[in-house]
Amino acid sequence: MNKFTLSCIQFAYFMEGQTNVTIDVYIDSTGGEPDYASMDLIHSFTAVTINAVGQLQVQTVSADEAIPIEFTNSKETLVIVLTVPIMSEGFIWGGGQDNGDV
Repeated sequence: MNKFTLSCIQFAYFMEGQTNVTIDVYIDSTGGEPDYASMDLIHSFTAVTINAVGQLQVQTVSADEAIPIEFTNSKETLVIVLTVPIMSEGFIWGGGQDNGDV
């Protein structure tokens, strides 16, 4: 498969409160561990997290339009980056990492 469209992103978190997040979709031209120097931004959009009230929340966010993804070689990988701003109250855990101390 070297070409498809991406219409939604699903992520999970523990959080109290709500916040705006940014979801960036990249193609990494070198593969392996993501390296910003070799990543091309394909699409960026925002979403508002759902108040999980101390429990695991799985959220699916749909892009405004389907995002075309096309790989030009077998090393390229798709990278999704979820950016959470510094929160004035509450905290969020994603992937086992706490940003409460940031």
